Amino acid sequence: MRKRKKPTKTSLWLALTGGILLTSMLAAQTVGGAANKAGERVYQRSCASCHGPKGEGTKAYRRALVGHATVKELSEYIGRSMPPGPKRLPPAEASAVAAYIYDAFYSPIAQERNRPPRVALSRLTVRQFRQSVTDLVGSFRPEPRLDERRGLAAEYFRARRLSQNERVIERLDPEIRFDWGTAAPAKDGFDPYQFSARWRGSLVAPDTGEYEIVIRSNHSVRMWLNNRRTPLIDRWVQSGNETEHRASIYLLAGQAYPLLVEFSKSTQGVDDTDKQQGRKVPPAFMTLAWRRPRLAEEPIPQRCLTPSETPEVYVVSTPFPPDDRSQG
Repeated sequence: MRKRKKPTKTSLWLALTGGILLTSMLAAQTVGGAANKAGERVYQRSCASCHGPKGEGTKAYRRALVGHATVKELSEYIGRSMPPGPKRLPPAEASAVAAYIYDAFYSPIAQERNRPPRVALSRLTVRQFRQSVTDLVGSFRPEPRLDERRGLAAEYFRARRLSQNERVIERLDPEIRFDWGTAAPAKDGFDPYQFSARWRGSLVAPDTGEYEIVIRSNHSVRMWLNNRRTPLIDRWVQSGNETEHRASIYLLAGQAYPLLVEFSKSTQGVDDTDKQQGRKVPPAFMTLAWRRPRLAEEPIPQRCLTPSETPEVYVVSTPFPPDDRSQG
């Protein structure tokens, strides 16, 4: 069995001293609390009728009880002049009520504590609320690391399917704006009748608001933006002669949103190269554009594209009423 060490004189002295200090602190807190209660009773009995229940003032004495005097100065002033009339408070009551007034509403600290919250400063606008929620959710996700380069990582395939064993070119495209005509992305390794391309990276929004994303192409296209499961634009199976596809999305300024765009040149997604041989090669073009909030439409510029693949950004999509700007 392990023997317990015999306490030394030093340890006993430290324990005794600590106990005395703790007892003194608790006693001081108790006395202070009792003094405040006593001071509050004196204030309600002798002062509240003139100065208000919380020192806010009354019709007779409109000035609130706030200032920068010390408790001692308050006590001396109350002792020689309060309440009005021939009878003054005893010194003990003057000291108690001075301490209560100082702690309850007089001192600068008490003033700040009692100051009501300002609605105009605490309320968030719709934009501030969206940004706050995005920042909060984003703090639990990996921090995106953006490549210093600008543009999108591009892959070009020699078939209509985007298969790795059919890939011919890997490069960085500054933007998606191509008019191949009847040619292919390169002279060698491609069939002008059918080829495909994929662009990966992220889109950095320069403004907060509703964006209209526009794809112009006469072949199969689809695009995912900030949602890896559901395409924002999906025209992989074409019908008719439509060459312009639009979709809207709300984006927050400064955020990088994961972007994936795919293109396939073929006849409605069917591999009919043998039938096409001898026929005129159909032209092909592909442009990715946007219309930023309150601005004209333009191709998405290189400065707003990065080859880095970032996590999805949580953006509140709930419709909100207009901001009330009557305050703030």
